[in-house]
Amino acid sequence: MGKKITFLSLTIFALFLSLLIYSQKQSKPPKKNVLKISLPSDVSTLHMAFNRSASIINSSHVMNLLFEGLMRKDKNDVPREAVAERVEISNDGKQITFYLRETKWSDGAPVTAHDFEYAWKRGIDPHSKNLIPSPYYYYPIKNAKRCIDGEVSIDLVGIKAIDHKTLRVDLEYPSPYFLEIVSTPMFFPAPKHIAKENPRWALGPKIVCNGPFTLETWRQNQDLFLSKNHAYWDANHVYLDGVDVAIIPDSRTALSLFIKKELDWLGSPFYGISYDISYDLIDDWTEDAITVCILMNTQKYPLNHKKLRQALSYAIDREAITDNVFHFSATPSSSILPIPMRVTKKSCFQSDPILAKTLFLEVLEELGTSLKEFPEIELNYLADIEIASRIAQAVQDQWRKVFGINKFSLVPYEYNTYFDLLTRGDYALGLTNWTSFVFDPIFILNDFKYQSLPMNKTNWEHPHYQTLLDQSDLTLEKPIRQALLIKAEAFLMDEMPVIPICSLKKRFAKNPKLHGEVLSKLQFVDFKSAYFRE
Repeated sequence: MGKKITFLSLTIFALFLSLLIYSQKQSKPPKKNVLKISLPSDVSTLHMAFNRSASIINSSHVMNLLFEGLMRKDKNDVPREAVAERVEISNDGKQITFYLRETKWSDGAPVTAHDFEYAWKRGIDPHSKNLIPSPYYYYPIKNAKRCIDGEVSIDLVGIKAIDHKTLRVDLEYPSPYFLEIVSTPMFFPAPKHIAKENPRWALGPKIVCNGPFTLETWRQNQDLFLSKNHAYWDANHVYLDGVDVAIIPDSRTALSLFIKKELDWLGSPFYGISYDISYDLIDDWTEDAITVCILMNTQKYPLNHKKLRQALSYAIDREAITDNVFHFSATPSSSILPIPMRVTKKSCFQSDPILAKTLFLEVLEELGTSLKEFPEIELNYLADIEIASRIAQAVQDQWRKVFGINKFSLVPYEYNTYFDLLTRGDYALGLTNWTSFVFDPIFILNDFKYQSLPMNKTNWEHPHYQTLLDQSDLTLEKPIRQALLIKAEAFLMDEMPVIPICSLKKRFAKNPKLHGEVLSKLQFVDFKSAYFRE
């Protein structure tokens, strides 16, 4: 009993200390019309075309407030004209012309088609050293992939500013999702008049931007403060005076601050809410487009053996994890595709501990090793995410039980260190979440298309898989395209470079006075027109 009291006292003291440190960081006086949110780690950059980070999700939340592309999604996730005032699509669907409205950068300079051409080309030019983490978003554009692969000059890519207010894009094939693509941070403009002179402009505290807000202050690993951009073309529909973004790695600290009304938003899409808190606090339980999964380094022995990867996946009891760890706020999944994004409801595989053990014994025989000699395999995960530790522990226990060996160790890492580890390929198994900027299965499937892709941490690729995805891009018939995507999904889940565990449900809480935010089907929330009302 004494030990329990001591542990509780230490926990309360640690929580008090973290709250004290956080409160001391807040040097700005409180404002009535300021939205207060938090992120689990600092942003790595404020523009995607000037990004070399392993993790881009945190940065994208802030980018979406500071910048605006040709299109912006509405409350129904439909892309609508933003900087583009009008869009024309050719009869064959292979040429799109954007006519820009009169808009300004925060320094007063006009936003032009040349700013879009400059940013887009910089993001895919292999000579710029700033290739975006997901270059395949540009693949529909004529010669974009060939440029990324170093086969043609950037000048031959189908992106052309005809004049200051006209941008023409030529496509390799008709793309049903291209207007949605250009609403994402990968397609934001960059102020060419600034960026050409200062390549590090996107890392500075006084960044020039064109979105609903401007960056007033940025204290590394502490906070960012965004003020309303009065030069923004749609400023009449921006009702907040500012957005205060605190960097709070500990989700328990964030929860305490939310309860104290020092934060206006808690949980999805920024980070998870503890699965032990009262259900009454949660505002939404709908399916989210996020998959919890385990990446496998397929070049690392013995994970280069397909049967072992399958055995590890089949041994996992997903229902036990969603019931006991997530407390029913997640759905077991047999696909890397989140449940709302899947084309078919058919399972890619079934959890089967008997088959898993059989495959594992076959692996031992084929590798010429034994249970005793089988190498230890590390499962890495984020130390700052409470639920990650519980998932990892559950998976470890299940593997030990099914395979009868104690060769699976758990190693937590801090946020930035963890994603650097994955990027370098210096890992065996890595627990993470997977999502997409666009609500179409092709983009998550494309993450694993080429071994060389920055987002493909598994080092896996296969020519048959590549062919299926290529064919899906070229077909104009929706049923044929869907059939090809289903085949690609099934093939990927048979090769098993990544182990899906479950598809998450949205779990967030907000200030009841906050209205007007737009929460997408993906992992993003738009506060452009948010406001407070009594």
